Amino acid sequence: MPERLTPLYHAPIYAQLSGAQRLRYNQLHASYFNEQTIFFESAMARHLLRGFISRKPPAILASGLQTFIAEEAEHSKMFRELNRRCLPEIYASADFHFIKVPLLPSVFLQQW
Repeated sequence: MPERLTPLYHAPIYAQLSGAQRLRYNQLHASYFNEQTIFFESAMARHLLRGFISRKPPAILASGLQTFIAEEAEHSKMFRELNRRCLPEIYASADFHFIKVPLLPSVFLQQW
């Protein structure tokens, strides 16, 4: 991830970090960014799009929404695999390390 796209890059203290510290920060920030993508594509978009489909839109729209869901699932799979390959000690058994979804919203997203 280009370091200028990370938040800390714009803080004066960033210049004081060693090269190794910058690299590790960048790796962790990129993993967090991947988690955000997985969350919004898997947890949010899938449920929202299924909600639209359940309202029985015209067939062509329902088909497009199904395609959208499948594409988002494929994207999430790629980001999930990237995190697992880069940081297996963190992502071996879970998709999220930085993002913590409270129980109630998590249950709501599973149901919808």
